Amino acid sequence: MLGPISELGSHIHGLMTDTLDKLLRRKPRKKRPNLSLSSAGKCQRIAQYKILGAKEEPWGWRSRITLDDGDYGHDQLRKYMRKAFRTRTHFRLVKEEDTVYLNVSGTKIAGHIDGLITKICDCSEHKEWPRHTLLEVKTMSQYSYNYSKGGKISKDYLAQATAYMAALDITSCLFMLKNKSNGDFTFVAYERDEELLKEIFDRYKRILAFNRGGKTELDREYEPDEKGRLPFECNYCSYVLKCWKEYKPVKVGAGVRAFKVSMDDSFSIDDIKED
Repeated sequence: MLGPISELGSHIHGLMTDTLDKLLRRKPRKKRPNLSLSSAGKCQRIAQYKILGAKEEPWGWRSRITLDDGDYGHDQLRKYMRKAFRTRTHFRLVKEEDTVYLNVSGTKIAGHIDGLITKICDCSEHKEWPRHTLLEVKTMSQYSYNYSKGGKISKDYLAQATAYMAALDITSCLFMLKNKSNGDFTFVAYERDEELLKEIFDRYKRILAFNRGGKTELDREYEPDEKGRLPFECNYCSYVLKCWKEYKPVKVGAGVRAFKVSMDDSFSIDDIKED
């Protein structure tokens, strides 16, 4: 009889999800910094709410499992890369999880890099290849992988890599992308974007000024579409309900984390931009 066995499975599922929810509610032993290089491309309001000590809205137990999958993917791919480099003497993977710093107006902002691919040869075959290349590992869904492998890397990822490269004083990066659905992986080349770096510095400066009490509130960096649907960046932000509170955000759809804001007669995209 499958009934009792199924009941056992349901019981264990409930125990595990309850445990995961408790872990999500538990405060970390070490407080995370309000500003880091990994947040170089994220909305400045995230840093604002962290500075103010605002309560985060947890995504639920699925987020914990997803984040753990990402951590495993990083370790897995770097392990195979190290093994591949053992059979050759031209390259090494170094500085895994090293802390690097970017100086912004006298404030050192820290970040942890996935690694640095260093060329240790001077052979003619690799003469034009960079001496140091930032390694950025990203695991993603089938859809995101197909979109990204052609070079359409999200601006958030590009900003993060740009900040790391600036901290390391290098200009070359390889994104190593892994398709979580089937294990396929590929590399996408990227060079440091100086215009994007300026945006990053300007964002950091605004946040640092806010931290010193220079402004009451920072502007939103994203907006809904004409039907009130919030973009991906807002949907997966832990402060989405607080940030859009005056526009009455509600969750839409089943399974997918997506929100929509009120679109009554008084609503205006221009008003949001000016908030």
